[in-house]
Amino acid sequence: MRKIGSLEEALYLLDKKSDDSFASIQVKMRQALLATEEKVVQIMKNFESKSRSKNASMQETGIDLTKKLVSKVDELSHQKPWVVIGIVALLSGLLGFLLGRISKNGNRD
Repeated sequence: MRKIGSLEEALYLLDKKSDDSFASIQVKMRQALLATEEKVVQIMKNFESKSRSKNASMQETGIDLTKKLVSKVDELSHQKPWVVIGIVALLSGLLGFLLGRISKNGNRD
C-alpha cells in the first residue's frame, strides 16, 4: 500500500480510480450488450424458422381441409342438387339482408 502525502494527491488518486472503474464498467456493459444482442438475434432466427415451418404446416392442413370440403360439397351437389340450390339461395338471401342493414345504418350518419 502506498502512503499518500497530501490531500491533492489523495483526490487525484480517487479521481483516477473512479475513471478506471468507470472505464471498466463501460467495457463490461458493452460486452454484456453484445452478448445480449447475439442471444436476441439467435432467438429471432429460431422464432422465424419455427414460425415459417408452422405456417407451412398450417397451409398444408388448410389446403387438405379445403380439398375435403370441396369434394364433399361436389358429392352432395351431384346426389341432391335441389338441396344445395336451396342452401345457396338461403345463404345468399341472408347475406343480402345483412348487407342491406349495414348499408342503411351506414347512411344514417
